[in-house]
Amino acid sequence: MIKKLLFLIFNPFFVSYYYRFCVKKIKELPADTQLFFITRRDFGTYPQLLNYIACWEEKRGKTALVFLTGRFDIIESLVRLICPATHLIGPDNSLACKAIAYFHPRTIHLQSFARVYARLAIDYEEALYLYNQASTYPPPSHNSSYQVYFDHYLKELGKFATPAFKKAYIEVRKLIDYREDVYNDQLDVASQQRDLTPLHQRIKPLLEDLKNKLCLQGPYVVININCKDYTHQHPDANRKKIAFPERYNAIIDFLINKGFVVVIQGRDEQPVFQSRHGLIDYAKSPYVSPENDVALYAGSTFAILCKTGPEYFAMLADIPILGLNYVELCCMVPSTKLRFFPKNLKKKGRSFSWQQLLQEACYFDLGKSNFDHEVIYEDLSEEDMLTAVEEFLPLVQNNSWLDLTPLQKAYKESLNPLHLDQYRVLSVPCDVYLRRKCE
Repeated sequence: MIKKLLFLIFNPFFVSYYYRFCVKKIKELPADTQLFFITRRDFGTYPQLLNYIACWEEKRGKTALVFLTGRFDIIESLVRLICPATHLIGPDNSLACKAIAYFHPRTIHLQSFARVYARLAIDYEEALYLYNQASTYPPPSHNSSYQVYFDHYLKELGKFATPAFKKAYIEVRKLIDYREDVYNDQLDVASQQRDLTPLHQRIKPLLEDLKNKLCLQGPYVVININCKDYTHQHPDANRKKIAFPERYNAIIDFLINKGFVVVIQGRDEQPVFQSRHGLIDYAKSPYVSPENDVALYAGSTFAILCKTGPEYFAMLADIPILGLNYVELCCMVPSTKLRFFPKNLKKKGRSFSWQQLLQEACYFDLGKSNFDHEVIYEDLSEEDMLTAVEEFLPLVQNNSWLDLTPLQKAYKESLNPLHLDQYRVLSVPCDVYLRRKCE
């Protein structure tokens, strides 16, 4: 109770100080500088926006980033690697550190820094940020800026969709609450070819040091297997969890036999596998850090991931991604070098075909939102994952990402703007997934 009272007294002064501080710094910027804000506190949005800034700098010009978050140390370390030319405007003294330590990072981010951003957004309408601000995370859909009556895609295409599909689409648009023009521009510029030489030059010493510490030699593949229990957020979010991580042993052994070292990346959510030659558990090592994560992905031959934030680490360095046990297909990283194999969705004992999934409300299942409680998500079998890896390896070797199979072309032609990210990105499902017979 005393801490709450202290915060109520302290917060107006804190907000006022950082607002004035940011305005002063912004006014010192060259007139042709594009301003960016980080407005969300979930980690995955950090590399997403920083990649957008890096693309903007390369193709369009100078940038500056206002980064008032409860974990500003992470932002600073990632900026040094991803977009070091951007001008940083963020916490500059011990005041923020002490406030965060005493009142909690989440409180300072949502109740203090969010208010600063709100005032800055009014003053600097030209500033770019991917997601609208909210007083809580995840944001409540009823507070979204999305307005269904302004959605021309829904007006044009909604008549061809079922009521359940349209309802789910609307709810997810409210939940994601992105700024559509900015978000779509991010997808477009991130999918364009970039000069990655400067990024690799910055990363090289960090990667070499990490390789020495891990005794990592030769070509390697990074794997992230998210076994996190999301029950504390919402039981429905557990669709992202890998329920049977032991099935990944088959592809680990397959890749080792192909001459790759396999590196497990992540944190506590990663499973522990039996030790073997050719397998390195970086996730449980003392060397884990956001900077080392970026370096590790940048040096890999490719990555095998589920739906998780580190996808952006692979995308930053244009590393091929094989997405196994994929979920939440309406949100995708804009990587051309991505193939994915979704989890098996079943309803009343019968699997969904890909054609059916693209017409069902459960296509929009995201976070705690579940639009059909009869749908069950099942992990892929060892056989499915091995077949996907075998299909993926020639694409990596030949760099033939735009050479689509007839089924992959049919899949892309079946998409429309209501399918959100999948319609805009260039990635497609594995052909083995599209060929699979429904049971």
